[in-house]
Amino acid sequence: MIVYTPLDLPKAEPDDWNVFWEIWNTYSGKLFKTMSNGTHSDAVVGRSDVWQGLDIYKNSNFNSWQAPFYNIKEQLPKLYSTLILLPISNIRQIRLVSSKLQVDPHSDDVKDIWVARAYFHYTAPKEQWFFTKPGDYHGKRSYITRPAETNWFAYNDKYCWHATDYDEKYPKILLQIFADGLSTNLIDSSIEKYKDYTINYT
Repeated sequence: MIVYTPLDLPKAEPDDWNVFWEIWNTYSGKLFKTMSNGTHSDAVVGRSDVWQGLDIYKNSNFNSWQAPFYNIKEQLPKLYSTLILLPISNIRQIRLVSSKLQVDPHSDDVKDIWVARAYFHYTAPKEQWFFTKPGDYHGKRSYITRPAETNWFAYNDKYCWHATDYDEKYPKILLQIFADGLSTNLIDSSIEKYKDYTINYT
């Protein structure tokens, strides 16, 4: 089955990078894990060395990792509108995160749902984000590939594990959407459009 596809969505990018960096450098901070999200997670409650991040939209406070919040609506109105008008149902939270170390293969919730992410800021000369089959910590790594026209992608949280390499010379910022899941129509049309980029696990 296909476990990864780029998404046919408009690029997520700031109205003005200078304004974005001022916000990020001023308001982003460590993410703290404040509650357990299941026995499948190796990250203990209280851990704070994995992520730097910033919530830029919040409609609820359900996440096991807590981040600082800054409302970008006034300073980055185009980005704000693009994100909240995405064809994704019940968006509860939108978060920007930058990993501070190697993140090993894992599942967030072990649920049969498609999860949306975007490479908001990425300058590394080689790919860092990869998948393994579930439970396969040291097996074959399937690194993602992406078309230039979109920085969005999606993966199925149950049928693959995700991970990322870390290079301190090329820190990246990932945009995370926390919602009820993605529509079948969006996934199917994206898989068809970007079939040369998908990852298939049998």
